Amino acid sequence: SWAEAASGPEAWLTASLNLRLANVSPGETVLIHAAASGVGVASVQLARAAGARVLVTVGSAAKLELAQSLGASGGALRHDGPWLEAVRAAAPGGKVDAVLDCVAGAYAEQNVEALGVDGRWVLYSLLSGPEMPEGLAKGFLATLMKKRVQLLATTLRTRSRPFKKELVDAFAAQVLPHIGSRFHHVIDKEFDGLASAQAAHDYLESNANAGKVVLKVSQL
Repeated sequence: SWAEAASGPEAWLTASLNLRLANVSPGETVLIHAAASGVGVASVQLARAAGARVLVTVGSAAKLELAQSLGASGGALRHDGPWLEAVRAAAPGGKVDAVLDCVAGAYAEQNVEALGVDGRWVLYSLLSGPEMPEGLAKGFLATLMKKRVQLLATTLRTRSRPFKKELVDAFAAQVLPHIGSRFHHVIDKEFDGLASAQAAHDYLESNANAGKVVLKVSQL
């Protein structure tokens, strides 16, 4: 559909890039934050396709159910408080191999604790802001060195055209043919017309959506 065509590319390309940077191998455990977002939904499926065990953090039981239906093994609800112990309990050996993080500062301390030796932390947004807790900030670099954690900060929008072309070509060959069968692009809600733009933004800001929200603009 046109709604799928409009809402799919950036989410799936971002997820594809993040998984590439995380260098996930079969049998590893990946923690995905905001797993019911557009990027999160794609990431869960791509990580499972790579042979990884997927754990998630989400905002509601319904969102956790969605993530599990797409391949997640389990996870934690952020409104229940710190998620670290729930993730440790679900992860083999109590550690994860990679974190796909769009939250940043508020989750930094738990990310460091959750990651095992040689873990990869892919940071692709700053939803809670860039500042870390003071206690973590003082010894942050030393902690990364001790565990040999790779902190991989990334954005897609500012990449070069040749880089984006290569990413799109790989996605078109390896993933796009399977959307609708092996992979599922999830649209939570569609709003009709520019008059509904504020309602669409309000819905997004409520954090109620699981998957993408689409604003359909009528043809002139």
